[in-house]
Amino acid sequence: MAEGEDQPISCPICSCPYADLVAVKTVGGRMFRVMQCCNVDCLHGFLTPLPTLEFLESMYSNENLNEYLAEETTIKRHSQHYSHLFEVYVPMAFSKPGTLLDLGAGVGTFVWVARKFGWQATGIEFNERSVLWAKRKFDLQIAHGSFYQLESCYSHESFDLITLNHVLEHVIDPISFIEYLTSFLKLNGGIMLSVPNILSDSFRKYRALWSYIHIPMHISYFSRFSMNALFLSKVHLRGRRFEKVFQTSFPPQGQDEGEGLTSMYRLVVN
Repeated sequence: MAEGEDQPISCPICSCPYADLVAVKTVGGRMFRVMQCCNVDCLHGFLTPLPTLEFLESMYSNENLNEYLAEETTIKRHSQHYSHLFEVYVPMAFSKPGTLLDLGAGVGTFVWVARKFGWQATGIEFNERSVLWAKRKFDLQIAHGSFYQLESCYSHESFDLITLNHVLEHVIDPISFIEYLTSFLKLNGGIMLSVPNILSDSFRKYRALWSYIHIPMHISYFSRFSMNALFLSKVHLRGRRFEKVFQTSFPPQGQDEGEGLTSMYRLVVN
């Protein structure tokens, strides 16, 4: 379908043809809409029409894109959260550290924390200035490149754990991307990812004004249901499948659902 043509408004996860309008914004002379699937067993949010990869990459190249990630207060807050993941949640799937790849590594905070917990961790980041910050802040050699071209940097079946911290919402086709990503994962390895949670109390309160509505950079807005559907039924692998290890939104006191949904799925034999 050529850019500029109307694309059908159906859920990319469950194919439900009914969706509610959440937000509208014109960027670069093109109008984008965020929709939410009406299927109560899905409730996935999605952007329509889809932007081109070239359009997105031009935005990701902005040298100030990840500047807030290099701030000391942000590094402290993120490192505390990541440490909690390694202390409490990662051991649910791994009895000992292994090899780890962090996609969209930003300034390298997650890789730095993973190494503190004994993991042989590396990362890849599209934004060039963020790669320089990783070297300056943590003395890390983060690869500069696209996570759509991992074979240029890494061998297949070489990682025990692949992590995506607020990355999957930027991916144009999450189903085919997870299938592609799986080829770099060892058997019994895991994918751990965090995404904005469209079931959060904050989304229900603010909707179009929700802080995670980023048009057109955020393409998917996952719910627990759509994330589970993605890994447990939509991703098709030869002789292998994913099983869920854990899923949580870390809701603050007094809330049902937190803003970020964190999940891990392990690759097993059928």
